Amino acid sequence: MEKILDTLLDSKHEKDVKIKFIVTYLNNLNKSKETDWEQLCEYARALISKNPSRDHVLGELILSRIAHLQTSIYMHYFNSEWIGQTLSNANNVPSYLQLKALIKIIKYKQVVANDSDDVKNDCQLLQSYANKYVAVVKGRIDWLRLFVSMFNDIPQSIPEDHGSLIEILVYALAIPENDSLESYNEFVKQTVNLIVSLWEKGNENIGITIREVFIRLSSNQTCSKSIVLLISKIPKKCTTIILPYVQRTPPNDINKFEVCIERMILTIPHQFADNIGCWIIELIKALEKLQDKAILIRIARTNTQRCFEYLLDRNARNDALMVGKYLLLGAPDVFDLIIPTFSKGLEKIAQEGDRDILLELSKIAQCTMHQFPSGGYRYSQLSKTLKSLNLPVLKQAEISEIRRKSIWIKETNIAGGRKETMTKTPNYFSQTTKKKGLQNLGNTCFLNSVLQALFNSMEFRNRTLQAEISETKTPTIYQLQICFARMMLSSKPYLSPSALLKTLPEWLNDGRQQDCHEFLKILFSRIEEESENFKKSKSEEISTTCGDTTDIPICPFGGKLENTIKCLTCGNKSKTEEEFHDLSLSLKVDSSDNLSFSDLLSEFLSDENLKGDNQYYCDECEGLRDALKLTRIIIPPRYLILSLNRFEYNVEYGRRIKIMTHVPIQDSLSVIQVYDNDESINGQVNSKVNGIINGNVNEVQYDLSAIVIHSGSSAEYGHYYTYAKDEEDGKWYNYNDSYVNTSSLSRIISEGKDFKSDTPYLLFFQQKNIINRKLSEISSALKEEVEKEDDAFGKNDFSTDVMNKKNDKDEDPLSGYDIFDYDKSVF
Repeated sequence: MEKILDTLLDSKHEKDVKIKFIVTYLNNLNKSKETDWEQLCEYARALISKNPSRDHVLGELILSRIAHLQTSIYMHYFNSEWIGQTLSNANNVPSYLQLKALIKIIKYKQVVANDSDDVKNDCQLLQSYANKYVAVVKGRIDWLRLFVSMFNDIPQSIPEDHGSLIEILVYALAIPENDSLESYNEFVKQTVNLIVSLWEKGNENIGITIREVFIRLSSNQTCSKSIVLLISKIPKKCTTIILPYVQRTPPNDINKFEVCIERMILTIPHQFADNIGCWIIELIKALEKLQDKAILIRIARTNTQRCFEYLLDRNARNDALMVGKYLLLGAPDVFDLIIPTFSKGLEKIAQEGDRDILLELSKIAQCTMHQFPSGGYRYSQLSKTLKSLNLPVLKQAEISEIRRKSIWIKETNIAGGRKETMTKTPNYFSQTTKKKGLQNLGNTCFLNSVLQALFNSMEFRNRTLQAEISETKTPTIYQLQICFARMMLSSKPYLSPSALLKTLPEWLNDGRQQDCHEFLKILFSRIEEESENFKKSKSEEISTTCGDTTDIPICPFGGKLENTIKCLTCGNKSKTEEEFHDLSLSLKVDSSDNLSFSDLLSEFLSDENLKGDNQYYCDECEGLRDALKLTRIIIPPRYLILSLNRFEYNVEYGRRIKIMTHVPIQDSLSVIQVYDNDESINGQVNSKVNGIINGNVNEVQYDLSAIVIHSGSSAEYGHYYTYAKDEEDGKWYNYNDSYVNTSSLSRIISEGKDFKSDTPYLLFFQQKNIINRKLSEISSALKEEVEKEDDAFGKNDFSTDVMNKKNDKDEDPLSGYDIFDYDKSVF
């Protein structure tokens, strides 16, 4: 019998042919001996337990036929005692395939003898096994699929602790898999159906499900979009649970809902995403109740355009409109980003004849265009499209009522709202200084924040403005020179750095988040390379009006380290010198809670023992030896840049994370300069306590001059902005892309305490008692370039805005404000 079946299974016949043959063959074996049927039972069980799984389906078919044709033999052979021994034998814990076979055996026993004591005992054995092992295999998607299949086939095997099971199942749904695989889609459906069935066992299980869904969507780990199928099954009436859930969330964790909402928005076009919009809106409303407007502004700026793009997909349209409308009317300054998408969506929806959606979009467009009446040419195509569709025109009272009910940005507290708010809300409504901002070109806050810090480093700015360069041979320095000149001379409130960005590597402008410290290094490297090449091409050095003639613009940031390694076996010392433009400081420092920049710098300059796998190769000893490494500053820079290593790759999460260690802002810093460290290899010089200021060391004092802040609790998203001190008027300013406002050091320090996710990232310190020469004159050529750039920008863009604000009598602070004035990106 087995030989016949083996021959069939090894044949090249189609599976359907094999199935028909097996059914016919087994139907004709009714008069066979009991031992023959028992051998067939074992053959089928072994077939399911084989690896690979080519013949598992056929093995299950054979088991099923035996159970129906020879029930008594099947029940006797696979009796409950045998199953219990297989499951409980400590020396023979069932393998994955063995357990799979056992589940199928019991399934078919249940089909033919559901009420028997033997079957009930089998189900209890499976339940005991699941109670013990289902949590153990939490991270194994293959085992979880098997358990889910078991729970669906044999509901009596479901573990007693439903809450813990739901946690595990939601975790399994969140694990990213290949959604296109049929087997995975079946697993998702089975898992969701299982969770839904558990809701009937107790209402508290719905609350547990919602909590676990939010935990997964808010985590740092990548999350599968398939989890939206579960969300779509939760009854809409359960959305009332969201507000109290968010209100109970600790203030430090509120920012996690930003990740949660963005992930839910990304799932809107998913085939399973029914009613996802309701949950997104309720989450946003809950954050609105908590006055966490900073999070909502970031969500609106990042996701509104995405929602309006989803309108082109008929299946995603209702949820996309619901969320897009709420975000846009709540924070209407993002309208400028979506005008082209808006027109395209109207045209497509009109072609499809979806008039209800058209009416809603028309209302949104009219409200927003009324709020920003100086849109000018940017509205031309959208206005033509609306006019061609013959849609009703809203009256002033209707527009005011819609705006009154919808807008939440107008209540934003510039100082940050609640004390617990974790991210500082920038001032989006006013420009209170004559300082020039920089336009965000889409995720370019990393560039703007660094340029604004460098601009306020007077010596660097002056050297850049007075450098003799060439547009073709030194394109980056040339465009930086024009950018700085415009920041000094332009009549516009903010400027575009697009020309400078085009001279840098293309990947810096691909729309993704970039690191401002990495950008600083790239910019300095490009300036240094262009300067040296330009010198060689002219066969003479670049001339500047201040400092040594060999200086290049970045020389004020240049310093030098000396690394000394002493072999602890023979005492031999090896010295190397290393130039630097910034020092990267680790935040993993053993210290008290009162960590300071001085502590981090001392850690950087502390003695390092080279031993174990990190031994030093000593030339004198001709082998690896334990050694002591000492790093000292021998030439301190005029401007000292410190970067805090806030981002690192986390192996557990499989992604970069942000280190949130709090370092209070301090306004001064002392650095020990060592001329000869031969006598200080044992570390006396480094310590401020034991340090002796004598002939071979000197203490250099620095004052804080600029801070680049990273806002956000994740390495995957966030925003950069800058505080900088003007060396001429001595005042502090807050540069936030297009917007520049006055500040003070006391306010900066205070905000550092209140907004825990707004952390110092780059620190600029200037040597005390160094007087930089003021810039005598900007060249006429540069002045002409500034005038040319201003003309290209458009002389009338802001004059119409001023007129609109003068004539506008609406008390809403956003009304009549030119949309061009709004910062357009948060990473």
